[in-house]
Amino acid sequence: MKAFKALKLRWSIEVFFKEAKQLLNPGGCQSNDFDAQIADTTISMITYILLSFRYRYEHYESMGELFRVMNAECLQQTLDERLWKLFLDLLREICEAFEKDIDELFELIMNCPKTAELVSRMLAPPLQEAV
Repeated sequence: MKAFKALKLRWSIEVFFKEAKQLLNPGGCQSNDFDAQIADTTISMITYILLSFRYRYEHYESMGELFRVMNAECLQQTLDERLWKLFLDLLREICEAFEKDIDELFELIMNCPKTAELVSRMLAPPLQEAV
């Protein structure tokens, strides 16, 4: 009986490692710092635990789909952050080129009706199609 319980526990561990390796890439940290590698593996394991816990309550999605959604959200957030940083860097460069401070530049932009309308359209939430 003890052997059966040990085998059952071992199988759970094998499934964990297989799914985690396929979906989360633990140990994929490129850092040479040992603490960073431990942190990366720990975060991967915590992510797996949280997503499997969520899966137990929501049976309509597979584990793979949960991981794909999470990865897509992380990628989108990363892209958004990078684009925002590029935008701010560009804005700083423009401010330096015109020897203006950022508030003055925004005031100049918003005083022109064409650019004010363009900025308003860009900042408006996108229209969502009815499903």
